[in-house]
Parts: sequence; C-alpha cells; structure tokens
Amino acid sequence: MINVIQRFIQKVLKDLFRKKKHIKLGLYGPPNGGKTTIANRICQDWLGEEMG
Repeated sequence: MINVIQRFIQKVLKDLFRKKKHIKLGLYGPPNGGKTTIANRICQDWLGEEMG
C-alpha cells in the first residue's frame, strides 16, 4: 500500500514539474523567518544559481 502511495506522489510531482516551464512559489512568514534563505536554497538546488 505504501509503495502505491509513493508511486502516485512521484507521478504527480513529475507531471507537475514536467509540464511547467516556470514555477511560482510563494513563501510567507514573519520578518527574519528565513524566507529569502529558503528561496535561495531552492534556486541553488533546482537551478544551480541564486535568485536575483
């Protein structure tokens, strides 16, 4: 049962990211909560470069 759920989630994520060339991701939280740090880390992991 867990394998079925894992395969389903993997398929959904692959389909979601394969179809879109641009992804919009919103981060919210209190000041100094690390939003920019997380955004930069995501950009580094996915694109290999910092945002901005």
